[in-house]
Amino acid sequence: MTGLAFVCGVIPMTIANGAGAASQQALGTSVMGGMVAVVILALLMVPVLFVVVQRRLAGDREKATEKREAYGPAAPAQGTVK
Repeated sequence: MTGLAFVCGVIPMTIANGAGAASQQALGTSVMGGMVAVVILALLMVPVLFVVVQRRLAGDREKATEKREAYGPAAPAQGTVK
């Protein structure tokens, strides 16, 4: 939402005309393009990275469970009272 508001706020700069309009248009176009690119990148990359991390953590948990099952139950610590 803030990215969209920012882009909408820069639109007048990109369509400027009059004195100094060339530099304003160039600056407005580059700022708008950068913000649009960052918003799209964030909307795509954040969910993808979330899924990748979740799958990695699930695999690590699965390996730890397999390791625990392979070695059997833990032996009681020495000196404990039953």
